[in-house]
Amino acid sequence: MLLVSQVKINGRITSNNTGLKFANITLLDSTEKTFINGTVSDSIGRFEIETKLGSYKLIISHISYENWSQNIQLTQNINLGEIVLTEKEYELNEVVVEGKKLIFEREMNKLIFHVQNSPLKDGYNALELLQRSPKVFVNGNGGISLKNGSPTISINGRKLNLRAGELDIYLSGLNSENIEKIEIQDIRSAELEASSTGGGINIILKKAPKGFSSIINSTFINRENDYDKYAGGISLNFGSNKWSSYAKINYDDNSDLGGPLPLRRPFSILV
Repeated sequence: MLLVSQVKINGRITSNNTGLKFANITLLDSTEKTFINGTVSDSIGRFEIETKLGSYKLIISHISYENWSQNIQLTQNINLGEIVLTEKEYELNEVVVEGKKLIFEREMNKLIFHVQNSPLKDGYNALELLQRSPKVFVNGNGGISLKNGSPTISINGRKLNLRAGELDIYLSGLNSENIEKIEIQDIRSAELEASSTGGGINIILKKAPKGFSSIINSTFINRENDYDKYAGGISLNFGSNKWSSYAKINYDDNSDLGGPLPLRRPFSILV
């Protein structure tokens, strides 16, 4: 008997009988908590993902279209054929107006997301934009993955030296109205640091952040009777023409069912 350890999923994504390029194809484990693999559709909507045998959740998303998802049990190669995405009705009028403007383009080894040409130009924050960006996966805790690795996150070409918890708070405070475009680079180059295992994401603002700003964030999560998570923090930022500084104070109280004792981190301070 021949045992196959790697199998492929392929198909073609369309809408109105036209192939959709730059659709985001994300493969999660069966619990929908762990990112397994991901890709984007090509110029005529085709895609292919390779992974191991097992149970998965396949999610397909594209700006202005409803998400498509399906549970998949992989025992052999699967061709899903044509997958038709439905346009979101509440964004349809805006999409028609902006239809002649370029939303995505390739530039050398980068994928450029022109935020201001998209329906997401108002009413979203940077973290929500990344959740809807091709090739990018954002988990429920705000962790960002790009091609199975952790990308370097930069603002106007300057790296953000923030941990995952502080990074999602900072990105949540950047409004889409002030974001010109997002550059997504999943191929390592001389521009990226050697420590960057998942490429780089560069958020280009319409204007550099200057002066003083602050962000206050609080969350409460209750998944089961014995699992509660409380978190809160304040971020203080100051920007100038050539440099910026930031300070963050966070409180985190996390009771986790997975361990013998609750995990508690009373305070974390980053300056």
